[in-house]
Amino acid sequence: MPQSSVFRALRPAVVALVLAVTAAACAGAPGGGDEVPAGQEAEQAASSSPLDAYWSQIGTLGDADRQRHETLERLVARCMTEEGFTYEPVPYLPTSADALPGSGTLAWAREHGYGITTLAEAVSAAGGGTAGTDPNVATLNRMSDAERAAWTIAHRGAGAASTGGWQQQGCRGQAEHQLAAAALPGDDAGYLALREAYDAEPFDAASDPAVAQALAEWAGCVAAAGHPAATPDAAQDLVRDAQRAGTAKAELRALELAVAVADRTCQESTGYAAAVDAARAAHDQRFVDAHQAELDALVERWATTG
Repeated sequence: MPQSSVFRALRPAVVALVLAVTAAACAGAPGGGDEVPAGQEAEQAASSSPLDAYWSQIGTLGDADRQRHETLERLVARCMTEEGFTYEPVPYLPTSADALPGSGTLAWAREHGYGITTLAEAVSAAGGGTAGTDPNVATLNRMSDAERAAWTIAHRGAGAASTGGWQQQGCRGQAEHQLAAAALPGDDAGYLALREAYDAEPFDAASDPAVAQALAEWAGCVAAAGHPAATPDAAQDLVRDAQRAGTAKAELRALELAVAVADRTCQESTGYAAAVDAARAAHDQRFVDAHQAELDALVERWATTG
């Protein structure tokens, strides 16, 4: 088959995996199947931008690094299965709590604060294991030397310094090649142009009168709770400043949970969170209205490729 035909054949399968990864992330199940609590689901739904419906259809909603990592791991697992071996995808290791399902909700704040001192345990709780570690190690340790060698060759090729290109680098080389060769929605020129247009008119919550009023009320609320701060970002800085000052771990964790719970409670009780969500939704709806044709064309190109 000509190389260009191979690429065209690869694209639908890879894009289908991207869409599957996106759907799983949106469902709050990065580790496989965990349902989002009803209250948390409502909070997530309430804060959804009108753009989310478009981004989710083409597989660009959420953490792009996570999507690429999980798509790559699924491609490796598919290849290893075809070669007759078992392979467990390596969980993604988020570098920020913002990428975790439920982050920013009151329930999450009560358990993990901001994810400043609790990121590792929050990642583990979200993924059902220790994210970033290779779950295949235990399986490999149970194999004989011959079995382990065959598995390793199937996974990465004949050796760490394999030459001859991706064809000689096992299932991982093949998966990396597929991901690079198959044009993905996030690489689409139309998508990139839309993102550039969106970034040219960024959302500015502070300019919205309703947000400004709610923010003043929020500041009074957190001050009354014993954590004076001018903005939610400044509230997080209270924890980061204490961390930089060398505050003991247990004391720092207690401070983080207390500040985060006060912050989120006040965001809800003063209507600040709702005001920000409403302002963002209005901003994004104006963008959708101005770029309806381009967005529809983007969905038409990508939503049915799987």
